[in-house]
Amino acid sequence: MNTIYITGHRHPDSDSIVAAISYAYLKNQNQIPAVACRLGPLNDETAYLLNRFHFDEPPLLEDARVRLYDLPLERPYVVEQDATIFETLEKMRRCHQPFMAVVDSEQKVVGMITTNDLGVIALADTALGIDLLKDVKTKDVAKTLDGNLVFDDEQLHLNGKVSIVTLSRHKADRYQVKDRIVIIGDDTASQKQVLEQGAGMLIIVWSGHVDEEVLELAAQKHCPIIISGHGSMNTSRYLFFAPTIQKLMSGSVHMFHIDEFMEDAAKKMRKDRFRAYPVVNDQHRLVGYLLKDAGIDYENKSMILVDHNEFSQSVPNIEKATILEVVDHHRINDFSTTRPIYFRNEIIGSTTSIIASMFFENSIEPPKALAGLMLGAIISDTMNFQSPTTTAKDIELAERLSQIAAVKTDDLAYDMY
Repeated sequence: MNTIYITGHRHPDSDSIVAAISYAYLKNQNQIPAVACRLGPLNDETAYLLNRFHFDEPPLLEDARVRLYDLPLERPYVVEQDATIFETLEKMRRCHQPFMAVVDSEQKVVGMITTNDLGVIALADTALGIDLLKDVKTKDVAKTLDGNLVFDDEQLHLNGKVSIVTLSRHKADRYQVKDRIVIIGDDTASQKQVLEQGAGMLIIVWSGHVDEEVLELAAQKHCPIIISGHGSMNTSRYLFFAPTIQKLMSGSVHMFHIDEFMEDAAKKMRKDRFRAYPVVNDQHRLVGYLLKDAGIDYENKSMILVDHNEFSQSVPNIEKATILEVVDHHRINDFSTTRPIYFRNEIIGSTTSIIASMFFENSIEPPKALAGLMLGAIISDTMNFQSPTTTAKDIELAERLSQIAAVKTDDLAYDMY
């Protein structure tokens, strides 16, 4: 069940605030999730009562529409922008999430990557593979291939192309290997031959050792050497997962701020086909993901109004909320709903008196501190029972609350005033 927001009117007084707090407590006692809210700053009297009976100030409700922070967002898994494609796929698999935001060193969102983006590696032509591998880092290749980086060189010279030198009586005579990544077997002569021909990187398969002469020649030719942890087939497959995801991620990210209204976000989501959207905070850091389905199924806040029934006195955009109940003691003015609701309106001096009645009708006794707070609200709204709107029921309920709170009514009134 969604949280129910219980609120009094704008420019709240003690009765409005306490009615919301006490009714939220009663709802929660009946296993209905509810939270009390306020629509404006507290006056000194209300602040005194909350402080005296140890209650926190209710949160400020600024709008009846749902903001993104009200929604259950998907968990904020991210991947660093220097992560390899292989690492990104592994994290997606572990997290059971086919999309991830890409973040920089300050954890700010700089891109978005999806399994669809990564799928182009298998489907695209060789031009993409060349573009991916021409800037690949040696350490990333070794890590992706579960290999051993035998020799590295900062003067890397790669054109992004790959050659696989197979066993042949022609050795490497028929291969163009200059500036290429060369996958080669455990044959020293062939290894030296491709080094002489200007290979850009040597990946050796089915070998646990590299001849010293090959290492010396690799140093002269500035050609790193890696011993792969896989055979020829898997080495050639995994090699294309060694580049970082910066090559594949989308840098134009459709994202939302955590404070945005779901109503506005839904309008934007209908214009494109993205499945998920990063939601960020003021620091541009990810706090979760908003799924497109949420833009179809969302509902605005469910609300209960206490101590008022006029939309002009309520929270902005109240007409867009789902109003469940009204508990009030004022005249009924312009109130209307699209469906039947629970409406309780009594001729009585305080809305908190109505809430107190509901406690006793449900055989629930308010805790000592809450009883004291409710007593203070009744005293406030009835002007210590001197107001012409005061009824015998107000006095009777105040006496019951006074006994529970172990507070004398006149003493509390004196302290308040």
